[in-house]
Amino acid sequence: MRYRLRQVQIAHRHGDRTPLWNAFAGSKAEERIETERWMKKVPSHTKLSDLCSKYVTVSELPKIAPNRLFCDTFGRLTSIGMQQLMDRGAQLRHSLFQHDADGTFFSQLEPENVLIYANSHERTQLSAKALLLGLLHVEKKLFPLHINLLPSEQDFLNRYAVHSELVEMKAAMEKTDLKLRTREAEMQCVREKLCDSLPIFSHKKHKFVWMIAADYCTCRISHELPLISGIEDIHRETIEHLSFRFQRFYSDPAILYLVAGGIMERIHTHILQAVNRSDGLNAHLVAFSGHDVTLLAILNFLGASVVREKSWWPEYGTAIAFQVVESEDGECFVRLEMNGELIQLNNGSPAFMPVEAFCSMIKDRMISIKLQAGISHELYSE
Repeated sequence: MRYRLRQVQIAHRHGDRTPLWNAFAGSKAEERIETERWMKKVPSHTKLSDLCSKYVTVSELPKIAPNRLFCDTFGRLTSIGMQQLMDRGAQLRHSLFQHDADGTFFSQLEPENVLIYANSHERTQLSAKALLLGLLHVEKKLFPLHINLLPSEQDFLNRYAVHSELVEMKAAMEKTDLKLRTREAEMQCVREKLCDSLPIFSHKKHKFVWMIAADYCTCRISHELPLISGIEDIHRETIEHLSFRFQRFYSDPAILYLVAGGIMERIHTHILQAVNRSDGLNAHLVAFSGHDVTLLAILNFLGASVVREKSWWPEYGTAIAFQVVESEDGECFVRLEMNGELIQLNNGSPAFMPVEAFCSMIKDRMISIKLQAGISHELYSE
């Protein structure tokens, strides 16, 4: 069966970045060395200026300076991360071509057909730009492209900044969820080692947070840097435990609704518009440049089998593609891929189904989650 590509929505994680925190905070000499070490990993101003010149960043927030070159060291996209996203864009282009019988999807795009979302984090903005440069490098007529920056109160890519209650809900689960409480007790020795070894904790510069510890380990390993003495034998446990914690958190329907509801409703709406050929609504290519928590929310909402794996975590540059394809007899289907591979659902079926079945699945899932969570009001509506 031959299919024509009608629409694609891409939700992706930003590329490789520097650590979010300086793990050596509190030890002045080491803190300075760590800062200098990571400054060497970020793209030069020349590379950033060249990349940013191809885009116009649109924001409703006057506080956000479009395309400005940040000076902070931590939490920034690295040169490796920029290349990862350009490579991901090229991979997506190749994969999408395989599912477009006409081979005209990209050539027929106009600027008004492309819709790009990022939030206030520089790394999501630059990642969106790098991905689209790899994806649309042939379609020079599309540039400069517009990127829509989401105000924090409308940031459906990272709901943690919007819903402060999520922190409280997660903390409550550590006491009420038996599996999580048991695992936390088992990890107490690892936690103590991390607190003793990492200056940011031992010097009381930050309370212990598993995310900080796992982030330190992940970034060092990604760049083949040595780990601080004392945690060489526990880094894998630390990273896997963070994955387990989020598996448990997203098993709570109230948390899942808060983190996933917004972006899933938007994806659902765009699919309906593509199928119904809504007048004046021409989003044929949509990109959501987000975070690991963005993809985890989507995959848990969809019931993807991969999130059930013990230590799975979306790698830098991971991309989920929601493809609307039309068969020769005019029937539309939705195909879900992650990094070019068909996503498998928990029920054992591949994520390739008639568009009506997919939209019904999303709607039923939303209703089910809200009922389980006891939510009666609408947090998300177009």
